Amino acid sequence: NLVQIPSRGITKPLSIEEHTLFFDAKAGPPNPEAEALVARFALLDQQKHAVAAGNVCPASEVEAAKLNDQDDNNCHQLNAAPAYFDGGLVQMKVLGEHHVVSTR
Repeated sequence: NLVQIPSRGITKPLSIEEHTLFFDAKAGPPNPEAEALVARFALLDQQKHAVAAGNVCPASEVEAAKLNDQDDNNCHQLNAAPAYFDGGLVQMKVLGEHHVVSTR
């Protein structure tokens, strides 16, 4: 997966409101298409893969907290995500320096 971070020294992913990699969240109105792209790269379409495998991602943080890290239904750990992910070509539209990391 791929998430944007504020700097090399801070590995906590940026919130969607701070995002600049796929779109500049601060510069314009909400952009649902770009926000979906951010989610797709962060979560690797795992909801679709979980359903195909007969699993269900938790509906809430409370539900997720009840699962252990190895549970197939624990989508917060990317357990339902595929081993390989093809995000396709994505046009970068924001000039500047961007810091990214894979959390897997």
